[in-house]
Amino acid sequence: MMNNRYDKILIMNYLAIGDLVFSTPLIRVLKENYPQAEIHMSIWDKTANVIKSSPYIDKFIYFSKEGPPRSLDRYKGYFKYIKKIRKEKYDLVIGLQDNKNIALFSWLSGAKKRIGFARKKREKFYTDYFSPERQMHNVDYYLQVAEILNLNTNLDKGLEVCINKTQKRFANQFLLKHKSGHGDNKLIGLNVGARFEVKCWPIQKFVELGNKLVDELGVNIIFFGGPKEEEKIETINKYIKNDKKMINAVGETSILELAALLERCDLLVTNDTGPMHISVGIGTPVVALFGPSDHEVFGPYGKEHKVIQKQELDCVPCGNHTARNHECDKNHECMKDITVKEVLRAIEERL
Repeated sequence: MMNNRYDKILIMNYLAIGDLVFSTPLIRVLKENYPQAEIHMSIWDKTANVIKSSPYIDKFIYFSKEGPPRSLDRYKGYFKYIKKIRKEKYDLVIGLQDNKNIALFSWLSGAKKRIGFARKKREKFYTDYFSPERQMHNVDYYLQVAEILNLNTNLDKGLEVCINKTQKRFANQFLLKHKSGHGDNKLIGLNVGARFEVKCWPIQKFVELGNKLVDELGVNIIFFGGPKEEEKIETINKYIKNDKKMINAVGETSILELAALLERCDLLVTNDTGPMHISVGIGTPVVALFGPSDHEVFGPYGKEHKVIQKQELDCVPCGNHTARNHECDKNHECMKDITVKEVLRAIEERL
């Protein structure tokens, strides 16, 4: 059991959408063990929306990079940020990113208890630390903080994305507009994009899958993706056979509106990307298509989800999933070799 009382806690995580969703079990555990505590979260302003409706967070402190690297404006921005967090007088600061700035900001916060990643001598900035080298899911990485604090972790560890009535109303109106979501037919989401193209299943296979889902299973399908996927949607529009059963939501939603639509889906087929974790957090089962990433670390969290990955290839996972122009000696076989047949079979097993 916990030995100390903390009345004001700051959690720092400047990473992407998926990483913020990964942090939701820890945030919930902190609130349940310290119900009196005021919990603040410092996050990158560009990814804030995915977590801003959390009932466990009392205040957000947004971090943004002002000016080019090593410029006077950048350092002025850092100074203002440090001044802001010192003013709050936190009892406990938690750094959920293996980042030198977070380690330094944590130390400069003035908090007596500071927990974070220990690597590259960053442990000197923390009072307690854990190693990021252990092979485990990122959710469990983060929950090491609870172990350090001797908290009760025999609680629900599931991811959580919260939406409100406005977003639910959007989803309802969006599906009514497209005459879907209220009949007996299942609604399957197909998420065709990812931040890095090397994580993407070929769009032609998504089209083939969509046609088979409509023809063989009689379901409705809804395509998701960001604005940069509009070119892929042109391919889908060109080759999809029954467009009356297809809904195009690519570039049409905010993050939480996307979550509301995912909540209405019976299942999501997706590349390794943020919407995959949003789907898990909203309670919709996932069939995830993985290539260069390690699904044991970054995959959908929970036994009810299915990961398809060509682990028989000796290069999988290569871990080189963040390079924008990633050169691959095997021509990205890890994604291209995933067949429509095996994805369709995984869908049928879960409907």
